Amino acid sequence: MADILPVARMQRKRREEGERSSRRSFTILSRGMAKAVLCFLAAGEVCSTAAWVTPSDCFAGHRTRKNILRRSKPSASASISRLSASAGERAKRLLILGLNKYSHDAACCIVDTSGAHLYGGEKERLSRVKHDGGEVDDLVDQALTSVDATLDDVAMVVQSNHHFRIAPFEDRLPWAVSQGHYPPSYIDPLNIFAGIPKREVSHHLAHAWSVITQAPFDEGLVVVMDGMGESYRYMADSHSQAEYLTDLDLLDSATSEQRSAFIQNPRQLLAGKGYREAESAYLFSRSSAAGGPTVMPLFKRWTEERSPPELFNHGFENMESMGAVYSRVSSQIFGDWNVCGKVMGLAPWAKAGSTGEATDMWKGLLDDGFRLMEGNLLLSKEEQGGFRVNWDLLESLPHDCLGTDPTFMSFAPLAWRVQRDLENAAMTLIQELKERTGARNLCLVGGVALNSVLNGRICRELGFDRVFIPPFPGDEGIAFGCAMAGLHHFIRKQPAEAARAELETSSVAGHPVTPYSGYDYTADPEGMDAVLDEYKHWIVTQRYTESEIVAETAQLLADGKVVAWFQGGAEMGPRALGHRSILADPRNKTMVDFLNKEVKHREAFRPFAPSVIAEEADGWFEDLPECGSPYMSITAAVREERRGLVPAVCHVDGTARLQTVRESDEPLFYRLLQQFFKLTGIPMVVNTSFNIKGEPIVEEPGDALRSFLATEGAIHTLIMGDVMIERRPFPTEDVLNQVPLRDTSQPLRVQETYLMHTKDDSESRKSMKSVRLGRMGGRGDGWVDFDAADLRLLQMIDNEITIQDILDRCLNEASVFLGSEVDEQELEVLVAESAGKAVGEEVALEDDSLPVTVDVSECVGAEVQCRVMEGLQRLYSRQLVYFEESSE
Repeated sequence: MADILPVARMQRKRREEGERSSRRSFTILSRGMAKAVLCFLAAGEVCSTAAWVTPSDCFAGHRTRKNILRRSKPSASASISRLSASAGERAKRLLILGLNKYSHDAACCIVDTSGAHLYGGEKERLSRVKHDGGEVDDLVDQALTSVDATLDDVAMVVQSNHHFRIAPFEDRLPWAVSQGHYPPSYIDPLNIFAGIPKREVSHHLAHAWSVITQAPFDEGLVVVMDGMGESYRYMADSHSQAEYLTDLDLLDSATSEQRSAFIQNPRQLLAGKGYREAESAYLFSRSSAAGGPTVMPLFKRWTEERSPPELFNHGFENMESMGAVYSRVSSQIFGDWNVCGKVMGLAPWAKAGSTGEATDMWKGLLDDGFRLMEGNLLLSKEEQGGFRVNWDLLESLPHDCLGTDPTFMSFAPLAWRVQRDLENAAMTLIQELKERTGARNLCLVGGVALNSVLNGRICRELGFDRVFIPPFPGDEGIAFGCAMAGLHHFIRKQPAEAARAELETSSVAGHPVTPYSGYDYTADPEGMDAVLDEYKHWIVTQRYTESEIVAETAQLLADGKVVAWFQGGAEMGPRALGHRSILADPRNKTMVDFLNKEVKHREAFRPFAPSVIAEEADGWFEDLPECGSPYMSITAAVREERRGLVPAVCHVDGTARLQTVRESDEPLFYRLLQQFFKLTGIPMVVNTSFNIKGEPIVEEPGDALRSFLATEGAIHTLIMGDVMIERRPFPTEDVLNQVPLRDTSQPLRVQETYLMHTKDDSESRKSMKSVRLGRMGGRGDGWVDFDAADLRLLQMIDNEITIQDILDRCLNEASVFLGSEVDEQELEVLVAESAGKAVGEEVALEDDSLPVTVDVSECVGAEVQCRVMEGLQRLYSRQLVYFEESSE
């Protein structure tokens, strides 16, 4: 039997062949899937256990892309289709594979030798673990499949990992894997690439390469700002090694004028100390006379390396980069360094009149006399006016903020302070670099370039002709930067005339690459139909033409419905831009609360973004740059006279992080906006990423269907390609009328232990859960998962017992019943609630005691089984668990 994974997917999949002999397998199904069991029971169909648990038969779409693409991972001894192709089958292609590897946000890009961007994807979308790092074999497998290629077609692999050098690490991997330090997937051929030329690029330089080849201008300034970059020690130790490209190598080839213009801060690096990149700046040109793009370092600030490398994926907040200080505040408030977008969203609430004891403690931060960081980044902290971090203030802040205020509003002044300090420091740096170089065009990249409030101020206030921010400015964009560095630095060695002719038609001639660069599932009708068939018991589907899809969706939105929109290849980068989106009507002022609470299950203070027709944007937003905001990179003020018309996209300060949509960028999404504009007079919709709490944006159709069903109707309709999908209505009457009543009073029971995989915004957790499962109904197999109290109650039910009898028994085993000691009154309340669940009714308490008139013996045996099924409508928030014994 094929390996069975839960829908949530385990981050590490077992790869060793023959290691499994006999085991208990299971699949955890999401809330809405309870319907299928009831539908089967009502219709009298037989559902075998194997049909529920075998992924190849039923839940293949929930495992990996391999199932959707109708392929499977071969054994180590088998021929691997993605590794090679038989000689003579087809002409060999020349592809460059770019990778961000081992550190967080692992990603892969493929380009060909013309510069065409063929694929871009992130590991988190496959593993379903946000910001996932580590090995990339599955991601590379998908990437090669997407472009119909094998490793034979890969001319070079260019990769980056700013935590440590990749080449020496991979030299030691066979030993490390043999000792169990890493899983075998680390030495998979699709992760190691034996026999293929491999190169590395330092972190900030890879960021720079990700923009200079696609910026819509031929020369300009590139500013890289993030939490931390490459280690100076790694650069110096590997200086002049041909396989590792760093800023030091570029400075070696610089003219004397370029070297004298380079600014390093601090001027002298002290022996014995470790340093990492904090902020960098480069000048670039795409002059065809030079044979392609060129880049030269202009400025680099180093921060002392104060954290051991093994902690870099979990926190680096004691470093002195702007990004690290911002991440420290993210950890301070939310317990997660990598949710800086929440900090940006919370900041405006500091001026919205929030009150309370905790707020009073923080309100001093609104005074400019209390700054977390300030000064000129071009100057060292020893110089007058140099950049400084206020460690005394930072370290005096309470460390236990998380959980002290569930609304987080108390901490808005802290968020506002770090946001204001970031803007001041970054804008001062960029303004000085502009004055020193005379640059008219600017590229922003690195994690700080995700701060759309800062980006908006830079566009409005610093006077650049054009500002370009790519759709993937964070570390996922490193993969594209590596691929471009491979193409233009490591591979392209041809005469200037040939380079000029190729550049004129390639993707590096000033044409931004599409963010929709993932595998296009909607272009695979057979795969789509297979996934829809797997979910047929929970959904109702209807196919439409493209025009009908646009018209029907626009009408649903105009009627106030929330719609999930799944089209084409997934976006690369953190923003949903119309391919993996949840859409809603911006006119509805209650929509923000509804989406945050019922759909996204996230903090109430967080705003939602609009996607607006580009040609209409100026009439609704103030001071937009000429290039607009195609990748949701800029925050702008909604025109005051328009705010009342679109309250769902106006943040508390009247701003919005908008996406401007042109027909040339995404024709189908543009047509949807046009149709909504025609119906409502509003040229925009609410657009938020299509995912449930704690998960990345959906990748495949199975992810989309699972997330859609998990919202329990909060998302009214899912549009997937040309298919409109709605939830199948719950057949209450059919269940009650058709399920035969059973004579026995006690349902069949079994106790089982299984691995529960849960996730939240901060981390993924695995824990062992022991549950007792009650088998309900007269036909088929249905295992209803109750909590401990519910299960204990059902276990006691017979034809005679009353609730009072149950209470008396439970008082003697409260620790078993609840897992902790409770007093009698608490137990009475819980037993009453559990009894209500079992019979599908509410059981009211009178005078803090159980009413004697409520007698479970009046609805036991067959009737309780039937009424529990009816009560499943109230139990939809729970999961069903199916399992079976299986062996290899």
